[in-house]
Amino acid sequence: MIRKNSILKRLTSCPETCRLDDDFFVIDITADDFPEIPVINHMYQCSVCISGVCKSRVNLKTVVSPPGSVGFTLPGQVVEIISVSEDYKATLISLSPEFISSMGFPYNLNISNVLTSNPVVLPSKEENEAIRLFCGMARRILARQRPHIHEILRNLTSAMIYSMADSIVAKIPPVLSREENLAQQYINNVSQNYHRRRKVIDYASEMNITPGYLSSVVKNVTGKSAAEWIEEYVLMEAKALLASTDMTIQQICYQLNFPTQSFFGKYFKTHTGVSPKAYRMRYFVSRSVGNEYEKFFAEDLENRDICVNFVSD
Repeated sequence: MIRKNSILKRLTSCPETCRLDDDFFVIDITADDFPEIPVINHMYQCSVCISGVCKSRVNLKTVVSPPGSVGFTLPGQVVEIISVSEDYKATLISLSPEFISSMGFPYNLNISNVLTSNPVVLPSKEENEAIRLFCGMARRILARQRPHIHEILRNLTSAMIYSMADSIVAKIPPVLSREENLAQQYINNVSQNYHRRRKVIDYASEMNITPGYLSSVVKNVTGKSAAEWIEEYVLMEAKALLASTDMTIQQICYQLNFPTQSFFGKYFKTHTGVSPKAYRMRYFVSRSVGNEYEKFFAEDLENRDICVNFVSD
């Protein structure tokens, strides 16, 4: 079972005036809400940075969120906080996969690919104001629990997503070279299939190029070999599962599609220098302390106003 981090605890414990069932949430977060260990995200999340700076690693990609920026994380991504300033404040919008699916976006609006390639954007002044207005409207709709609230929020959110997608696409750099495209395609394929396929030859075959050429291109463009990208993705999730879940090592082994626990243990130690058990023990104390903090925070939550209007009436 995934151990819930402080932000997820905030979501599941917040009052109805900040949420719609388990599908739509708008809350304010600070530096104190971030977990100290890697966690696996289960929602579509959009964080609007108001002040401070957050530096994180999302699926091995280091991203920085300065004031005025908008950051995105997707279901299944592993998020690790590298550093966050004490004055960090943001508004977090969190949407369930079911809520996103219910909006019925056309196949050619590939939200996941656009946001994976652009996890943090810096909107223009006008775009930032539109996002702030969206947050304010969503808060007021949630606070009043109007009839047809599901339809209202779906349409409001759909309009915002179309607008943001158009803005992000407009800011995408000029067309990549063939080698850059191949490297990006390879990394995207690995990010989606590393559980099942760990041989470069399998990806090369799918892309209709030779393993040698693929390895050369990926190394030239990214500085890492094709095999290293596969290893990093496997280790990224293995570390997150060991640090942030209560799954047994054998369950983690099966989830990552290793033939035996012994094979997984040798693979993990070869690449990290420690056994899975030893790696997990590093986080034992911080996890225990974190659980006590979350318990205290949840009990105190009802006495806190986490729904201050971002936009005044």
